[in-house]
Amino acid sequence: MATATDTATDTAARLRAICDEVSDRFYERADVVRTLVVALLAGQHSLVLGPPGTAKSEIARELTGRVEGAAYWEILLSKFTAPTRMFGPVDVAALARGEYRQVYEGRATTAHVAFIDEIFKCSTAALNETLGYLADPSNFAALVRSAVSRPAARARTTVELAALQHAVTAGVPAVDVPDAVVDAVCTLRAAPRRKELIASDRRWRQAVGLLQASAYLDGRPAVAESDLAVLTHVLWDSPAQRPTVEREVLQLVNPDAKEALDLADALDELEAQLDAMAGQSREALSEWVIKKAHNKLAMAGKRLEKLREEAVAAGRSTTASDRVAGRRRAVRARVLTEALGMDASMVQAQL
Repeated sequence: MATATDTATDTAARLRAICDEVSDRFYERADVVRTLVVALLAGQHSLVLGPPGTAKSEIARELTGRVEGAAYWEILLSKFTAPTRMFGPVDVAALARGEYRQVYEGRATTAHVAFIDEIFKCSTAALNETLGYLADPSNFAALVRSAVSRPAARARTTVELAALQHAVTAGVPAVDVPDAVVDAVCTLRAAPRRKELIASDRRWRQAVGLLQASAYLDGRPAVAESDLAVLTHVLWDSPAQRPTVEREVLQLVNPDAKEALDLADALDELEAQLDAMAGQSREALSEWVIKKAHNKLAMAGKRLEKLREEAVAAGRSTTASDRVAGRRRAVRARVLTEALGMDASMVQAQL
């Protein structure tokens, strides 16, 4: 007979497999996928920001489709959407009898998972700061190839609704939160406040559940400081605040990730220089590449590789270094094609 521990272990393993499978399908979305699963385990809502065509809806449908037995409901909102479409119409027959009731069946209120699309509109600049389009040219090339080739059969792990519900109500709350993590949370709370980024006490309390869910997903009985990285997604109110929050969190829990973000700033500066040189002669652009861009890109690449090796050896997340490495490849591709005039197919072969 399986014990509660065995059941929890199996559920966590299945959820990790689901994260891996969905991340393999959607390039550069591993962090988003994991965060959505963590939020699901913590019983919290999720809000995914991003411009059209960046797989937000597809990821949501793919993840919820892996929960066997769950009632799924979705709606595409517009300025003309009436609240009754979400929460159910008034029962006219009951109203004729002098009773006010709503018909909830088949609406958001009776679903285990509700996906609400286009919940509001944001500026393009704000959206591009959050999820954005594919940055790594090799991932974009793979995306194009997937449209013209027959996809191979993919593994499809699922989890039963009852097992997921047990994880939410019993498994995740049972994860221990050591005093060292509590101290780290208190330290983290003070850091953003100095920059006038203040999260409510209720959000901090909910954040503890996310930390427990992160540890549960990894199959650990207690929260570790590495789980604090999930807070980069929950302690800001606008996309413009996220970089500040991310740096404060990662500086505390993941030093190699903090350095990777510093390298990302250097890459942004390099790309800004390229933009500023638009229209200059090929000779001037080539000289800039030789004297500045080439060395900076090479040094960033070597350092990112080292940071990734150090993170793997220490058991820390490589998400930040991988993301910045993709950013470096994208900037390098621009430099080779726009500054040196190389053919795009030749650049792709070198990346």
